[in-house]
Amino acid sequence: MRRLYYDTDPNKTPYLHFTNVPHTLITQSLELDRFVQTKARITYDYSSRTLIMKGGSRRLEFAKGLFETSLSGYRYATGLRRGIVPCGAATVAEGDVVKEPDLSWYPRNLPPGQGRKWPHMVLHVGWPEGLEYLRREAKLWIEWSKGDVKTVVLMDIGENEMGIEKWVTGDEGPKMDQRVVVRKTENGLAALNPPFVMTFQELFLRDPDPEKPQEKDWVLDVEQLGEYMEFC
Repeated sequence: MRRLYYDTDPNKTPYLHFTNVPHTLITQSLELDRFVQTKARITYDYSSRTLIMKGGSRRLEFAKGLFETSLSGYRYATGLRRGIVPCGAATVAEGDVVKEPDLSWYPRNLPPGQGRKWPHMVLHVGWPEGLEYLRREAKLWIEWSKGDVKTVVLMDIGENEMGIEKWVTGDEGPKMDQRVVVRKTENGLAALNPPFVMTFQELFLRDPDPEKPQEKDWVLDVEQLGEYMEFC
């Protein structure tokens, strides 16, 4: 498994899918905090014994870093640098589920009913060809956490087009709340449904203080979203 991971170019094949993976392999890896001596992020279902390993392509790692940098700048601008805690790809293991996001965040101050086991916000980044897989991941995060994961952001990054989606809990379960698509054209950037917006409440799990005008929504416009394709 380790050899296959290192023999696979993540810039061409970012996901590896395994079946009939023994539980003990996952348990040992959790104890070592490193899956079979790789840097792979994993999703594992104990009941079906299925495992998905994800490598880190340059394109996807760049998108992750840019998202984290942009969010950090927003937190400073609101005066709430420590309002949410970045936890990277920290593993969540509960019951029959082991999941690792690309990035995750926890609120510093928990609202009533919110536990610390699951992050409240998750980011997953992939390729356009893997968009349906990303959407399944969004649904699983929300369903398996029983709603503790409030928001999942998905990004599918191509060479000339990128999409960004926000998934939240609806009345009938997980739902896509917004999707923005940005394309490179001969005349510059073209966009569908911009800008991408995350509300203050989604990010900090509380309403903004009306006496603090800096406590406002996080908005990514077309130019900012276009940066995600800059080095692809």
